Amino acid sequence: MNVFKIVGLFMMMCGVSTVSRAQEKQSLDFTKLIPERPEKHVFQMEGYNVWCNGAVKGDDGKYHLFFSRWPKSRGHEAWCTHSEVAHAVSD
Repeated sequence: MNVFKIVGLFMMMCGVSTVSRAQEKQSLDFTKLIPERPEKHVFQMEGYNVWCNGAVKGDDGKYHLFFSRWPKSRGHEAWCTHSEVAHAVSD
């Protein structure tokens, strides 16, 4: 490992940055990249917020989607108190 890599690693560990806080905040704003409503590849459940899904193709030839959900009536912050793991199956 050369000296530049060591110094760079040290600076990262110490939180030293050559990017200003305004630039950093702007560069970390990913909300502009997320469409309000994607046109396809959307899984929704009436009455629930759906998050963190992962699909696998099972030995049965069907697609199994595992995801977390919580009631919309509880608000977005209820993800930490009312989330549950759910499962959906599709051909």
